[in-house]
Amino acid sequence: MNSRFPATIILFIVFLSLLSYRIDSPWQYRHDDNGKWQSSVARTHLIKGLQATKGQDFFLSGSGKELRPYLHHPPLVGLYLAAVFDLTGRDSAVTARTATAFVHSLSFLMFVLILNIMFKHDRIAKIWALFVFAVSPMSVFFGKMPNHEVLSLFFLLSGCYSYLQCSRHERKNIIWMAAGCISWIAAGFSSWHALFVIASIALYILLIEKQKTFRFGMMTFICLVIVPMLVVLQMFWANGWKLPASQKTSMLHWMTASENRSYLRCVFIAFLYNGRYTGPLPVLFSGLWLLKLLYDLFKKTIIPPLSLFILSLGMGTFIYNLIFFRAVETHPYQQFYLLPFISISSAIFINHVYIKLSSTNKVYAVIFLSGSFLATSALSMLYLHVIYNHIIPVS
Repeated sequence: MNSRFPATIILFIVFLSLLSYRIDSPWQYRHDDNGKWQSSVARTHLIKGLQATKGQDFFLSGSGKELRPYLHHPPLVGLYLAAVFDLTGRDSAVTARTATAFVHSLSFLMFVLILNIMFKHDRIAKIWALFVFAVSPMSVFFGKMPNHEVLSLFFLLSGCYSYLQCSRHERKNIIWMAAGCISWIAAGFSSWHALFVIASIALYILLIEKQKTFRFGMMTFICLVIVPMLVVLQMFWANGWKLPASQKTSMLHWMTASENRSYLRCVFIAFLYNGRYTGPLPVLFSGLWLLKLLYDLFKKTIIPPLSLFILSLGMGTFIYNLIFFRAVETHPYQQFYLLPFISISSAIFINHVYIKLSSTNKVYAVIFLSGSFLATSALSMLYLHVIYNHIIPVS
């Protein structure tokens, strides 16, 4: 067996163990209200039927007879949970969490495939990136929270994998373009935030790659235009061709600072969330990698296309954070989409430092690498302990 596989399998087992921890708990943790309301939306689909809901998010009124619209998000998450509830005959918290964790486990496997392309000969970088994905609280706590982020991240990763394959296999690019198109459509029907990430990737393909994968870039751009139009059209149709109530008010709310918190404070809090939930060292290493990249751009140094692609994975979420800053400051899981960017960019940094140290003193290199793994593990377990002991029963 290739020596890469044991580490991947071990990390996958660790990932599944952390992801399944307390998966059968009632709705009682911070942000568990998301799982509860997504489950309510799924039940409405089953009780009233798709003919009544038209596939969109509705709650049942207090009497249980009338539909109350909540048309603020793309509808795929509620439909997915409804399908799982219908197939299993159960609509409990553990069912909703397990359905979500299953998708996130597919994201882990998709991430492995992406890393096999990016880090074909850099084993340390690959293991570190998988390690961050496997142990960070952002991944294993929010990775089972029934909401938009987990489902759309999987489709974003599958779209990225399709793009990487398309750029490698010109003879089969029609197949990978079709797979990418399906992935972008599904991501757009899962989350508004995903559209920002897709837009960033589209810009990279069209501006940087240009002719090499131009058709994939144009397909991505077309999806970026058509998908949100289809989602909005479905919302109007489901709501009887009326503007969804409070849609504009809700959008402005998340773009406006509260009375006691300025714009900069909200953005700073969002940055601190990343340090807590994704891990201080991965975020630090990722930040240092980003600073080095920006320095090279300023100096007009030749930048590898791979580095710019990695930057595009994070740029969409950076922009989203700066626009809807109050949403990110309120909901740390809005930064869930940074998982691939932080995992990969920090992996490049730690691999670079390890190689540099190895060239002068192998012992220092091993101490740096081992210390980074141990410190990240310890801090992740510590913060997971804090999260799971902060009980807030959801009404």
